[in-house]
Amino acid sequence: MARHEVTIKLAAAARQALADIDEACTLIITGRYGRCRGCHTEIPIHLLQTIPTTQWCLSCQRHQSLTRASRRPAPRSPSSAPGKRAALDKRREGKAHVRPIDRIDRSGSVDLAR
Repeated sequence: MARHEVTIKLAAAARQALADIDEACTLIITGRYGRCRGCHTEIPIHLLQTIPTTQWCLSCQRHQSLTRASRRPAPRSPSSAPGKRAALDKRREGKAHVRPIDRIDRSGSVDLAR
C-alpha cells in the first residue's frame, strides 16, 4: 500500500515538473521568461539559476505561500488513517522498499525498474 502511494505521488510530481518545463518553454518562446506572473518585475537571475521553471519573484512567492497556508485545513495525524500506521512502522524499521522509477513519459506514465 505504501509503495502504491509513493508511486502515485512520484507520478504526480513528475507530471507537474513536465508541465512546469512546458510552461517555461512557452514563456521563452513568447519572450516573457524571467518576468514575475504577479508583479511583472524581473525575477533575479540567481533564482532563475536555482529554479529555472519559477514564474514568481520572491515577494510574490512569499505572498502566495502565506495565502495558501491561511486557507489550508489543519493537518491530520499520520496514524489517523487506516493502514498508514503499519506503513509508518515499516518505514521506521527500514523494511519499506520503493522501487526506483526507470522512466516517466510525457503523459505521466511511470515504468518502475524491475
